[in-house]
Amino acid sequence: MEAFELFLPQSNPFVNNYINRRLEVEKYFDYDPFQEDVFQKRYDDILSRTYKRDELADVLIQYHKRLNATEQIMENILKLKNPNSVVVVGGQQAGLLTGPLYTIHKIISILALAKEQEKKLNIPVVPVFWIAGEDHDFDEINHLYVTDRGRLKKKTIMQTQRKKTMISELSIDKNACRIWLEEVFAAFGETKYTKHLLASLYHELDQSATYVEFFERLLISMFGDEGIVLINSGSKELRELEKSYFEQMLMATDSIYHQVVKQQQILKEEGYPYQAITMRENCANLFYQIEDERYLLIEKEKNLFSIPEINWTSSLSDLLEEVRMNPWKFSNNVVTRPVMQEYLLPTLAFIAGPGEIAYWAELKGVFHLFSMNVPPVIPRIHLTILERNIESDLLELDLPLEEVLKQGVEPLKHRWFKQKEPFDVSAYVSKAKEEIEDIHRSLREKIEDFDQSLAPVLRKNAQFIEQQIDFVERIVQKKIHAKYEAELQKFRRIEYSLKPNNQWQERVWNIYYYLNKYGPNFVKDLQQLTYTFNGKHKIVKL
Repeated sequence: MEAFELFLPQSNPFVNNYINRRLEVEKYFDYDPFQEDVFQKRYDDILSRTYKRDELADVLIQYHKRLNATEQIMENILKLKNPNSVVVVGGQQAGLLTGPLYTIHKIISILALAKEQEKKLNIPVVPVFWIAGEDHDFDEINHLYVTDRGRLKKKTIMQTQRKKTMISELSIDKNACRIWLEEVFAAFGETKYTKHLLASLYHELDQSATYVEFFERLLISMFGDEGIVLINSGSKELRELEKSYFEQMLMATDSIYHQVVKQQQILKEEGYPYQAITMRENCANLFYQIEDERYLLIEKEKNLFSIPEINWTSSLSDLLEEVRMNPWKFSNNVVTRPVMQEYLLPTLAFIAGPGEIAYWAELKGVFHLFSMNVPPVIPRIHLTILERNIESDLLELDLPLEEVLKQGVEPLKHRWFKQKEPFDVSAYVSKAKEEIEDIHRSLREKIEDFDQSLAPVLRKNAQFIEQQIDFVERIVQKKIHAKYEAELQKFRRIEYSLKPNNQWQERVWNIYYYLNKYGPNFVKDLQQLTYTFNGKHKIVKL
């Protein structure tokens, strides 16, 4: 396993300019992540604030005991009590079998930066992974992709979520999950590692009550020796620490909303009209739970909140009392979650994917509203895994890897086959159509002069002739494709592996495909590679 780097532009212009240092960063963030002394500056700022360190560590110790966490994780949690300690944090939803590869890449990024800065700053730097357990959209995490009979297929678990229940409270259907696991691994194909992998997954599944817990246990099995500390944002114990912060957010509802709108206007004026955050008008950017369902609060009028879907209203004073009595009923959305994270954690750096960079750029005013700075937003490591057989296919077809990743396979395949055609079939067909149409038009005009009622039949006849010529073209193309079927298979393999559905590999494939094929040390081997946070795309050759 070895790695090299390529420069591959991001599809989002703002993110692309951020990574390539073409922004006036201070308009959107408080720190330039590419300045050499950025982490020292951030550390000095952290020391000027206070945190509920002991309380947070105590909650995390009890939480991780239930997960049978490793000694390294427990040691890292205790480091949080040290007033000089900081964290590197990133987060994601709790996907099945850890979800798409970018979840793994994000954790590798967190661990790599934490180790790097612990050495440079000579202070305890704790790696933290923030699990968005409060989210309630099960459809976003209830599947992964496999190949089935040469096609990309979405494998969804057969469990229905009938309410908007937080994922951290959604009980896992163990029987449905077992069946789903068997089907997924059948699609992966049996290897010498399959039996052991499935046995370990069944064991973790049996220990898990919810999808979040299953996710947590898998992460601990992969990264526990590296000391990754997990924070489930849906944890009721954590909510007890967040009470006063929820109160502040409720009282600042109108200001939070307008700070986001203000920052979005700045982005628009700078040529970035796309809004990463979509808000309902006058929303409180907080959710409230009623009978196991999670609803977005709306500020109907000053000091009066509502949930329009169920015709529910409450005064601000009643909501504040509810926060003090039952904080677990409240949860953050995409706007307030980063602020809550900043309240709880002495954050040296936030590891962000492209989407997060875009929406955190809209939150500077919200952070400042609560007398906080936006922590350094560090682009996570982007990886593409290049398997040996795929590399061979690229060489045999003379396809540059960089072009495949930039353009996708389809245009390169089209160009390749154009070179293999015995003559330019499309050009000849087009010419034949024009010449035949000229002749037929002349014939139509003569006949229509004789009898106008025959015009519809003549037009239909012209269409039939054109269809027959198209049929000839398809026959010829089919013959050419049949001649090069072996090469076509190579194109398909390259596409499925590197740009499935014309997306980045990391957005589609799951880590267990590689664990099943290359063995249980695959993730550890990925971690042993040297990574630099320079915005370049990493290619890992197997």
